[in-house]
Amino acid sequence: MDGRFVREEADGINYRLGASIGTNATRPRVGFLAPPEQSGPLVIGLHQVGEHSGQRLDLADRWVTSAPTPSVTTIEEATEAASAYLRQIDDAKYKQLASSAGCSDRLERSEVFELGEFTVTIVDPLGFD
Repeated sequence: MDGRFVREEADGINYRLGASIGTNATRPRVGFLAPPEQSGPLVIGLHQVGEHSGQRLDLADRWVTSAPTPSVTTIEEATEAASAYLRQIDDAKYKQLASSAGCSDRLERSEVFELGEFTVTIVDPLGFD
């Protein structure tokens, strides 16, 4: 994740995008809303993340989209590739991908933070927790 977020005033959640690199699960493309199919053994997954009061991160159990991954062999290279992918998303597209109906018109920024500062939970995007 980077420092950008869109605040949803109704419930006080800051919506962010998170990028991950992992095993390519985009082939074969299954389902109407499946992420775009990528080639290669690894893929970047883009995720919507909800930040609650700077204490809890909810990671939706789905991908917003996927992207090809450059060749990486170390965790440091994977982290840099995921960060570079987030950096190339312009602010207007970031807001569109991160937000839901009812979010503010402003894209805001905060300090970059360590995941160890949060409790991370996986949530069902359809609400069937």
